[in-house]
Amino acid sequence: MKKKLIIISTLIAVIVLSTITALAVNDFSIGKTFGALFKNKESKKEIIAIVYDKEITLYNYNYAKARSPKLSDEEIIDALVESKLLEVDSTQRNISVTDEELYEFIEMQKKLIAETDKDQEPYITLIDMCKELDITLDEYWLLEETQNSYKKFLIQGKLFDEVFKEEGSITTEEKLETKESYIKSLKEKAKSNITIYSEKLK
Repeated sequence: MKKKLIIISTLIAVIVLSTITALAVNDFSIGKTFGALFKNKESKKEIIAIVYDKEITLYNYNYAKARSPKLSDEEIIDALVESKLLEVDSTQRNISVTDEELYEFIEMQKKLIAETDKDQEPYITLIDMCKELDITLDEYWLLEETQNSYKKFLIQGKLFDEVFKEEGSITTEEKLETKESYIKSLKEKAKSNITIYSEKLK
């Protein structure tokens, strides 16, 4: 059951970061905070960084900050840049997710949520976010943000499956080391193609 809750809490969020902190922000539940961020359209237009031709917006930053309030601005930007680099690399490798794969994954998430105790944080977070957005749980699964999030999650999974196979990584420790090394190499290669507008965070 504990493992199941970890899986759900990891997959609920729109942006996949390496560090997840599920706790209250400014006296509001984290779910309501996420819901409020979803509705802030202006922050989605404010560009704070560009990785190759991929934009990172103030919305992306605020969402990540709400999820991991203990991380510094630099750590959050770094995680967002890493996510974009993996996105670019996946595209270059022609890695994609079919509609059927996405559907099956969402159905699995629905089942996990349905089996989660109603007083557990993952369930409360999701329901609070739906209330803030004024949508039903069924409508949540159809949101473009939700489906894009799950697509990115699945694509990154396929990407690292390829990388682990290429590097011959088998054990959990080997895979962790390979992942860190691979991301580091992507960042080194992309140095001249990463622009960060730090002043927009002040």
